[in-house]
Amino acid sequence: MLIVLVGCTSSATPVLPDIPTVTPTLAPTATLPPSPTPTTLVVLPTSTPKSTSTPTPTSTPRPTATPSIEQLRAQYPEIALLLDNPEVQPVYKDLLVIYQQGGQQSVLNYARQHGILTDAGEMRAALALDTEDTAPVVARLQEMGVKVLSTSGNRIEIAVPLTLLRAQASRPGAILNQLTQIEHVVGLVPPG
Repeated sequence: MLIVLVGCTSSATPVLPDIPTVTPTLAPTATLPPSPTPTTLVVLPTSTPKSTSTPTPTSTPRPTATPSIEQLRAQYPEIALLLDNPEVQPVYKDLLVIYQQGGQQSVLNYARQHGILTDAGEMRAALALDTEDTAPVVARLQEMGVKVLSTSGNRIEIAVPLTLLRAQASRPGAILNQLTQIEHVVGLVPPG
C-alpha cells in the first residue's frame, strides 16, 4: 500500500505505457460488372421455306377439305344414321367414311393408326354408361357376341370381333348404332 501512496504523491509525470493504436481500414469491396441490358430478338421472315422431300403416299385416303356432316350424309346415305348419332365419337364415324372411300384395307390401316384395332383384328371401343351397374350391359354385350375386356366405374372396354363387323357389312355402322341403343349406354368412345 505504501508503494501506491508514493506513486500518488510523487511529482514526477506519470509514464503511460505505449499502447499501439490501430487505424481501422475498410474491407475491400467487390466491384460487380454492369448487368447486361436485355435485348429482344425479332425475327422477320424473309421467304417461305419450301419442302424438298417427297411425301410418302399412304393407302388411307385423306380428304383435302373436311366435308360437313350434311355433305357426308348426302354422299353416303347408308351411314347417315351413324353420322347423326351424337353418342358415337368422331373416330368411329371417320372409320366408316374411310371404309366407304377406300375399302377394308384403308379401314384396317386407320384403325391401327388410332389404336382401335387389336392384334386379333377386333375393333376396340369403350362404352360410357349413365350408371355404375354394368352387369345388365355386360350381359347384353355378350348376347350380341361382343367381347367385354374390362369394366371400371361407369365404363366398359370392349372388342367387337371382325366376324361380327363383316356379318353386318351390308349395313355399315349398324353394330355401332346397336351398341349405343343398349339401355344406360350414353357414349361410344375410344378405349383407354
